Amino acid sequence: MTVRIVALTGRPGIGKTTVAVKAAGMLVANGISVDGFYSREARKGGEREGFEIIDFLTGERAVLASIKGDGIRFGKYRVNVSAVDSMVPRIIERALESSSTVVLIDEVGPMELLSPAFARAVERVIRSSNRAIITIHRSLAHPLMKAIINSGDTLLLEVNEENRDGLPVHIVESIM
Repeated sequence: MTVRIVALTGRPGIGKTTVAVKAAGMLVANGISVDGFYSREARKGGEREGFEIIDFLTGERAVLASIKGDGIRFGKYRVNVSAVDSMVPRIIERALESSSTVVLIDEVGPMELLSPAFARAVERVIRSSNRAIITIHRSLAHPLMKAIINSGDTLLLEVNEENRDGLPVHIVESIM
């Protein structure tokens, strides 16, 4: 079964990002163009200091959230909405230039959605003809998450310890 969007969900730390990035790498190895971004923990001395956004194509990085600095408070972090506003729409625009490109979006979560520009960029992907791999926060009840899940051509997969090693292959088979 071929789908346009594969949405990954699961508990925090289960491996959604790892699965999505591995699947994207496998697509590239199969000659499929992939563009987008993913998020990673920013650590110093073994301690998590925040999160960063990484451009899948260029490796450019920006602080998404940090325990230090300015931004909108979210738990113990400060969300750098200006970095999200400047980076994500630019990456999405670049990805949507070619309808054959698979768009990687990691993650649609509460910190990222503090940026209206982020939400608009993700909505553009959902409305486009592009295929996409999108990770979504498990307990998020935002209308954008519901739009992803209910788009009609989305395969929703919950990442868990039993299936995460085989999911990249399943994603590639589902989206090609």
